[in-house]
Amino acid sequence: MRLFDFSKILPSLKRGKLVAYDAVFVFFLFGFIGMSLVNFNLHWAAFSLAAIMIGSFLIFQEKVFREVIGIIFISLAVFSGYAWIHQANYRAVFLVGEKIKAIGTIKDFIHNSPSYILVKVRTDKGDFNILTDGGDFHIGDRVRIEGVVYQIRSAGAYLNKQKITLVEHSKNKTGLLVETVRDWLFENIGRSLPASEAALANGLLLGDTSGFSKEFKDDLRKTGTSHIVALSGWNVMILMTVSISILGIFLKRRSALFFSIILILILWLLAGYSASLLRSVIMGSVFILAAFFGKKYSLRNALAFSAFTMSLFDPGVSGDLGFQLSFAAILGLATFSGGISKAVDKISVGKIINKMGFSETVSAQLAVTPVILWNGITVAPIGLIANLAIISLIPITYLFVFLTSLIGDKLGIVSWFVSFVANILLHYEIKTIAYFADIL
Repeated sequence: MRLFDFSKILPSLKRGKLVAYDAVFVFFLFGFIGMSLVNFNLHWAAFSLAAIMIGSFLIFQEKVFREVIGIIFISLAVFSGYAWIHQANYRAVFLVGEKIKAIGTIKDFIHNSPSYILVKVRTDKGDFNILTDGGDFHIGDRVRIEGVVYQIRSAGAYLNKQKITLVEHSKNKTGLLVETVRDWLFENIGRSLPASEAALANGLLLGDTSGFSKEFKDDLRKTGTSHIVALSGWNVMILMTVSISILGIFLKRRSALFFSIILILILWLLAGYSASLLRSVIMGSVFILAAFFGKKYSLRNALAFSAFTMSLFDPGVSGDLGFQLSFAAILGLATFSGGISKAVDKISVGKIINKMGFSETVSAQLAVTPVILWNGITVAPIGLIANLAIISLIPITYLFVFLTSLIGDKLGIVSWFVSFVANILLHYEIKTIAYFADIL
């Protein structure tokens, strides 16, 4: 007797023959799961799981199911072993409790929010993850770090009692060009909007929170709306889907897709070209490509393949909050957006609301909320209401902020109109966040 109808997940079970796309999906998915076990230091757990799977032969007799179990066993065993060896390389270098003092280079911003910044620093002793409450740091900067190792993962050692100080800013020409363009965009925004609205605009556009007041940072944290200015997978997915919708008004579908991906890559460069953000861009691009050009079930395989590939380079990637948000946002869009869009279309202004990216935004938010809660980030019930009060306006706000950053005050009445709309939207969002923060 079957406990579950696996044919809904693996159509091969209905056919009675294992087809290629099902085999590929199972191999990549369980390869990713096997490598993810490194986050829990359970490198032998894969073999136990595989044994349980083999035991299921006693219940499930289909030939196809036996073939699937074989793929699962091989994938789990091989890639959990690979992840364990990868992690062992770090264990040979670091010891928990070891005091570290070193000079290195900032390689990535793992997480960047108004509350804190987690940076990866590469030294001749290895990679270290440093938590800081802010500072004038950029990728490529030389820094001095010190602290005590409290956790070791495949992505490097985490330090507590840590300290990070700037030694020298990066002299990379690409970095200098990016900084020049960023400054130009921020100057246009600063000339066109009031100070508070300009600060939020900079945060929405490129994740820059340096202009935020302490009060506004606290309001974002209290209401659980910090994610709107943290360039994570959630934001990237929203930006990609909305940009495709807007560009689709003027361009053919495939051209809109192409230019949307190019636009997101440019924003990735301007936002600091971090590896964690690039993962979000890659996953978003895979999702869009699968949705527009793929065959049936290709989205499922694309998600499994992208997660598997990222884990090959960093087996501990599944423990990264940015990765989790990216993956959840994609699943949310794939799972919920169609149904929400159809429901919203039934109301009188539904099509206009959907053009603003409402269904995509809400779908992603529904999916990332459990991830946020799982990672121990408190989300007050009133915070969910605050998100719903502003979340559908974020895509259209981003559009007008982006236009303001490009044209500034150079085009007369056009500039005035664009900045006027941006100002109204930003002002509403600031006041709404402050209102809900006062309730809490």
